[in-house]
Amino acid sequence: MVGSTGIVGMGKTNVLKGVGVIEVGFMKDSSAGILDMKGPGSTLTSYSSLHHIILITDPKPGIGQAEYSYAIKMAGLKAAKYIAKATVSIEPDEVKVYEIPP
Repeated sequence: MVGSTGIVGMGKTNVLKGVGVIEVGFMKDSSAGILDMKGPGSTLTSYSSLHHIILITDPKPGIGQAEYSYAIKMAGLKAAKYIAKATVSIEPDEVKVYEIPP
């Protein structure tokens, strides 16, 4: 979607712990979503403990709902990929190695 495809289970994955990207936009005919960051609902989700980068979007006039939904999802993925590039050149705080037996 935003990068090349490959076989999973090989290589290195960099993680920027404690950071999340959230897309916010007007979704016609959809139910609203609430992310409780500090109130009683915050104990029900791991997202409340993250530092969030919020993408606030407005639909282009005349855009269809499916196209708009796809566009904001792609914007979120591209933003996450861009932010993740910051981890490539720094020394990690922690390294975990997972091995799958043959």
